[in-house]
Amino acid sequence: MPDNPKRPCSDGRFTLLGHPGEFTAVGNFVRLKTMALAYLSYSSRVRVHCSGVNAVRQQFCLQASAVTSFGSQKLQVDPDRPCLIPARAGTVYDFEKNFTQLVLYVDVAALRSTLSALIGIPLGQRITFAIPTDPGTPELRRLRKLIGFFVSELDREDSQPSDPALAKLEETLLVSFLHANRHNFSHLLEKDMRRSAPWQVRRAEEFIEANWNRPITIQMISAATGVGIRSLFKAFRQARGYSPTAFVKRVRLKQARQMLTSPAENTSVTAVAFACGFDNPGHFAGDYRLAFGELPSQTLTKVKGPAYQSRVLLERYPFESNPIALKSPLV
Repeated sequence: MPDNPKRPCSDGRFTLLGHPGEFTAVGNFVRLKTMALAYLSYSSRVRVHCSGVNAVRQQFCLQASAVTSFGSQKLQVDPDRPCLIPARAGTVYDFEKNFTQLVLYVDVAALRSTLSALIGIPLGQRITFAIPTDPGTPELRRLRKLIGFFVSELDREDSQPSDPALAKLEETLLVSFLHANRHNFSHLLEKDMRRSAPWQVRRAEEFIEANWNRPITIQMISAATGVGIRSLFKAFRQARGYSPTAFVKRVRLKQARQMLTSPAENTSVTAVAFACGFDNPGHFAGDYRLAFGELPSQTLTKVKGPAYQSRVLLERYPFESNPIALKSPLV
């Protein structure tokens, strides 16, 4: 990220609030192109004063609790209540004993460009987020899970994500962040912005929605729109903030959810996965959970009831007996 946020640091006021004795602080920080992640842990009660940075911060508490103060706000932070801090806001943190957290820093310029692409219009004013955030929204829970997945990928010892993969993950987090936290442009995000997209994107979306249950390749989408693959990806990125292949997956996941919430007597997760174009049921389960916050079998169980749940436990679908394992305790 250019210039800010810099590595998290206090402005010189760091006060231990507990009894004298051993004190341990653990921290880690990774800076990416448009965002950064910080891990912080304190063994004793401590107060930390931090100056503002040109990034929106969101605290996700992993253990214990804290009080975060900025401006006229004084907010409780715990594992059930994340906290959003506006850009450039000087902040005072009062951490309880054994407090542990992940902090997401999101560059303001990246938020503006992503939001402008999503709603199809340039922004004439700054983004103002509602504070405090609503911790119970599905979108915020989904953001939390996405961050957990991101952390698990960064923590992998066998290999690190490639630069293109990191860029796509950052784009996904930016879009999720804007949907998870209410702001003065949220009403535009919630509208159907189909008309604001260029014709290439609209034609591609129409083709995908008409053929979601058939094999679809990027070459087929390009042929259907009469637009080159590179131009198509660029148009989607500018208008939607994601790729045409990501839209294919989104449509198929939406169709899968409809099938699971209105099942026939013989509906199964495996059958739905294959019917919606997912060749790997395990990947389908992971993608579905990231999109809707629950496994597909859990969706089906809610509709079919305890009898179906018992059968699932007996059959133990192999692709759901080993769901995505996140190293981070965030999720």
